[in-house]
Amino acid sequence: MKKAIILVAALALVAVNASADSLDVNFSAAMNGTNFGLEVLHDNSSPAYVQDDTPAGETVYRFEFLYNPTDVAATGSNDWIMTIFGAMGTNPRPNNSANPCPLNPNIPVFPARIMAFATGPNNTTPGVRMTAMTNFCGIVGTPLTFWTANVPKKLCGFIEIGSPISGGIAVVDPGNSCPSDGDSAYKLIPGAGLSNSQHAVEFARLGNLAVNPYNAGENGSVYFDEFASFRTLAP
Repeated sequence: MKKAIILVAALALVAVNASADSLDVNFSAAMNGTNFGLEVLHDNSSPAYVQDDTPAGETVYRFEFLYNPTDVAATGSNDWIMTIFGAMGTNPRPNNSANPCPLNPNIPVFPARIMAFATGPNNTTPGVRMTAMTNFCGIVGTPLTFWTANVPKKLCGFIEIGSPISGGIAVVDPGNSCPSDGDSAYKLIPGAGLSNSQHAVEFARLGNLAVNPYNAGENGSVYFDEFASFRTLAP
């Protein structure tokens, strides 16, 4: 199948931000030789993200983007946590008392999302994991992947809609290609016996998707660049 969309930085995406966390397209956030990247100025008080409306009920969805945790800190006792990406869809079963998933029809479901972490002294050990939602609002996730310093990485992920659920994430250096489908570099979602057949990908968000309720003292900037998505599995 053909490539769905390639977008460099945040250009041509719909930006959504409130008065606190904010977005900026600038040279400082550029990676891998590009001229501009997306900076999320983060103080954990509001979502701030760009949205790609290109997906059209995708049942196979692959994505990749550059991520640089650059400058994050947590003034509370908990580690820094940020939801930086979501492959999402509208609620397929709103207000269904037998399966409130979720009960509020305005809350989207997420076939896949990426959680970014920072731990260690001064939050200098970054990491990511991918989680997915099953038909009954269950959450399954990959193991955490950490790297040793706040340096840019390319995040490569995929999600397949069906039964059983299938998906995974790999972390490689900028400039490298994403691993091929089936490569052991992917950390996989444990999907045995689980289904996500109701949750096709209808839009994607990149940035800070939600406030972290466990640590109000988060602050700093993170960078994104070279976002691309495809209607195929990994190359």
